[in-house]
Amino acid sequence: MKKVIATVILLCITIISVQAQAVDKVERRALRKQFHESLTPMQQAALKDQKALRKKHRKEFRATFNEVQLAIVKDKNLSKKGKRKALKKTLNEAQKSLRTSQKAKIKAARDQFKATLTDKQKALRAQLKDARHSDE
Repeated sequence: MKKVIATVILLCITIISVQAQAVDKVERRALRKQFHESLTPMQQAALKDQKALRKKHRKEFRATFNEVQLAIVKDKNLSKKGKRKALKKTLNEAQKSLRTSQKAKIKAARDQFKATLTDKQKALRAQLKDARHSDE
């Protein structure tokens, strides 16, 4: 009888936590939508450009991979974090410098975008950032 009660209580706690996570996800989605709607067309274009730049950098970086690195990327048994950790150990100096220069370009684009935000947009962005980090 005690096992049944313990199981029911555990099940209820699990259901409640899953529902709370779903609500948080919906709230974050609404916040993100509100933030994107507050952006000017120029700011939206800047975000699209940042996304395109990240894709371009990823493609350029992957083009430098050797067979061992490609095998790590294609390994289905590794998680994203595991792949990243394994890849980091195999990077040569040229790849490291490429990564560093790409990070600097992304940071410059991000800082340029941040400079165009109004106080209201900055507040919304901060709320989004807080909501994202509260789950981790």
